[in-house]
Amino acid sequence: MADGIWQQHRTQIEQYGRNGTRNALDGLAVGKVSIVAAAADAHHDTVTTRILATCADYDVDVASGRVVRGDKHTMTPFQEDWVFQRSSQATTKADGGTLDQHCPNCGAPLDLDLAGVCHYCRVPVMSGAYDWVLIRIDQV
Repeated sequence: MADGIWQQHRTQIEQYGRNGTRNALDGLAVGKVSIVAAAADAHHDTVTTRILATCADYDVDVASGRVVRGDKHTMTPFQEDWVFQRSSQATTKADGGTLDQHCPNCGAPLDLDLAGVCHYCRVPVMSGAYDWVLIRIDQV
């Protein structure tokens, strides 16, 4: 997850904490994932995937357990486009890189801090310079 989208999610999570609530996605089932766009330019390779899924999406008051938004019994279908990007200079590692739980720069076991920096070589792994990162999620 790229830093920009991580910061957005972190802000949402912190807001839930301040409100004393938490989000739940019960019965999450992914029905289909397809590539809907791919592009490359001098700086980036970009792939957009469309995810078709369904779940019960609701918020719960942590103290009381009461549902404060949504409905835990209604499964609702949704579509999202997830946009992944990497540097045009990056190449997919034969050993799988981050997908194989290894730092794509130094090869050490993947151990990142909250900023996505490798604890071993201090390189920002989640920058897109070495591997694919999620940069955006769009509701369709």
